[in-house]
Amino acid sequence: MMNNRYRRLLIGPLLLAAGLFYGTGLASAADEGKALWGPNCLNCHNFDPKAKLIMGDFQSYSRQANLLTVKVGPRPVVVKLTDQTKLENAKGYRDITGDNALKIAFEEKPDGYYAQKVTVKPPLKVPDNQLLSTQEMEKLVALGPASGKFVLLDSRPPYRFQEERIPGAQNMPLPNFDKLTNLLPQDKGQMVIFYCQGST
Repeated sequence: MMNNRYRRLLIGPLLLAAGLFYGTGLASAADEGKALWGPNCLNCHNFDPKAKLIMGDFQSYSRQANLLTVKVGPRPVVVKLTDQTKLENAKGYRDITGDNALKIAFEEKPDGYYAQKVTVKPPLKVPDNQLLSTQEMEKLVALGPASGKFVLLDSRPPYRFQEERIPGAQNMPLPNFDKLTNLLPQDKGQMVIFYCQGST
């Protein structure tokens, strides 16, 4: 029977190989014109659809293999980092967390994607008097929107809303704000609470 030490040594390289293979498979998908950004990215951003950009959520970073994995919608995309790769809005790759959205300008080579520039989406600045603490939010959720006299709106993409949501929330994705005004209360004085993926 294989002991745990050897099992870990065997599984690590296999996962790395799978990531490289998967990334290479996606490269051929890019040749077929499939997008390398999340489902709603183009609703908020104006980019040339032919631009060599990967846009999605940070998933993982391997210092040893020099790889960055980005979640583009439901699928991971593996990108190789080099000494020439520029990093913006973060001190280092270890500082990037799962709450960060990334935009990566890349060069496509036969063995995968090579990042030229990685831009970390900067945090959104919200005035302190417009923020609710976790404790305040928990109290309101326990009351429910009707008793607490508030409207709770989830501004994330629909696929995120389907994965999980705060009880009582309605989905009002940022790109569709102008089309879903019916979700806003008639009473202009009623509290409206928005939440999204995190601090980005």
